[in-house]
Amino acid sequence: MSKVNLRETVAEAPTKKGDRYRVIIARPGQGSSGNYSEELFRRDAEKLIPKGAQSFIKHGERDPEKMIGVFPDGSYFNEKEKAVVGDLQVFE
Repeated sequence: MSKVNLRETVAEAPTKKGDRYRVIIARPGQGSSGNYSEELFRRDAEKLIPKGAQSFIKHGERDPEKMIGVFPDGSYFNEKEKAVVGDLQVFE
């Protein structure tokens, strides 16, 4: 499984969709490490969070006991949200 460190964050709360939570991973515009265009995210959204990527309670955390879930399908560009999103499957 590949390891990805995404340095951008958004303040929007995830929304529940079935048994998963829809998480907005990144939006076009100015971020903490650069300016990202909508075109870039449309083209490369699937590369940001690979299928099966792990999610932890705290950004940068890698303690297996603090893992909260996985992104089974990875990330993609959502036209309605105009953002890179992923569906997080949270552990019980």
